[in-house]
Amino acid sequence: MIANPIFLGFAGQAALQLTSEPSAVQKNAGSASCPWSEHFILRELGGAGVNLTSFGAGNVDQSQYILSFWKTSTIPALGQLETDFCWSNLPVPALLGYTIGGTDASGNPVSAAVLVPFLDSSLAANTLSVSASSLAFDSAALHPVLVTVAASGGGQIWTARARSGSAPAWLHISNYSGIGSENVLISATVGTLAAGTYSETLLFESLDAVPKSIAVPITFVVH
Repeated sequence: MIANPIFLGFAGQAALQLTSEPSAVQKNAGSASCPWSEHFILRELGGAGVNLTSFGAGNVDQSQYILSFWKTSTIPALGQLETDFCWSNLPVPALLGYTIGGTDASGNPVSAAVLVPFLDSSLAANTLSVSASSLAFDSAALHPVLVTVAASGGGQIWTARARSGSAPAWLHISNYSGIGSENVLISATVGTLAAGTYSETLLFESLDAVPKSIAVPITFVVH
């Protein structure tokens, strides 16, 4: 699930949308270095590039780290930026707000914000796991890949979706949801694709599990 975003802008100028995955971050007790991790997606929706000048995480001004955090200080018109954020020590439960802002080419201010709850691992005994951390397909030797998705706990439901919103035509997934542990057959087909490298990320999610979301990047090289 993705946390409900707030995006602010005016007609005819840039508009930013900031989202966080998962929507609620549960502590991963198995990771000492990064027990609370989340993935951020920043989108420009108004059709105008934005020069990013401010960024805040919780009550901390992180503006000086925009370049190191987002790897750039600008987002192009209708563009998208992605990054990961890690907290090593948090008093939970907590509700943290993230804000990002800047100006478009006309000097108009634009900003976006999102609120993310953080929970202790003790609040959920269920776990979510995926047998593959990433997948790579090549048109020279195409073979489907069997991936096991496991959501522990009685009758625990999991779902899968493409991060971009809908899976591209070249990517095929046998089932987008399941209960408990199930196998998912993932494959790629060339179709009318031109030569090049294509990518998508599958998100496997289970609301009452730790972690709530697992991202599996997929690449497809067409010769």
